Amino acid sequence: MAAAATVALALAISGATASLTGTDNRAVKLANDLKPGYQPWAQPMGWVPSSDAERWLFAMQAGLGGGLIGFAVARQRKGKGQHS
Repeated sequence: MAAAATVALALAISGATASLTGTDNRAVKLANDLKPGYQPWAQPMGWVPSSDAERWLFAMQAGLGGGLIGFAVARQRKGKGQHS
């Protein structure tokens, strides 16, 4: 319940028109502002997803990471209970 309230509050504060750009886009903009004509020296190694696909991939990565952390914590707690 607290998590839902936190998300709702964050959305209310940021407003519905907030830009959902990531740090990569901000870094490119900052580099261009500091040094006009900046050319990246590295290119993506593979497929570059659309912004929607990128959000879904990030959400899946976060879900898998949370699941792994939850599994590790549960396993740790279960192990402590058996040895006591």
